[in-house]
Amino acid sequence: MITQTCIDRVNTEQFKKIDSFIEFLRNNSNSLRKMDTLAVLHQAYRICGALPKEVQYYIADKLDVSISEIEQIISFYEYFSKATRSENIVYQETRSF
Repeated sequence: MITQTCIDRVNTEQFKKIDSFIEFLRNNSNSLRKMDTLAVLHQAYRICGALPKEVQYYIADKLDVSISEIEQIISFYEYFSKATRSENIVYQETRSF
């Protein structure tokens, strides 16, 4: 179950766009297939700029798949990131010789 706090962190509007895409897929086929999961993840990545945990859980819930299946897909494809570029912190080591 997704909590309101998780939904607020991403953006309610982004979740609506993901819902709209899932609904589009459902309307164009009788049932969602495995490949549709990948399509939803791609679309969510375009919408959110990353696939943080709250988005992963949301998609798993909406598609009625396990979170481990979502995580496997994300870890398999290098295209996906779990954090937006602004959330990735780079530490630079400085040395004096």
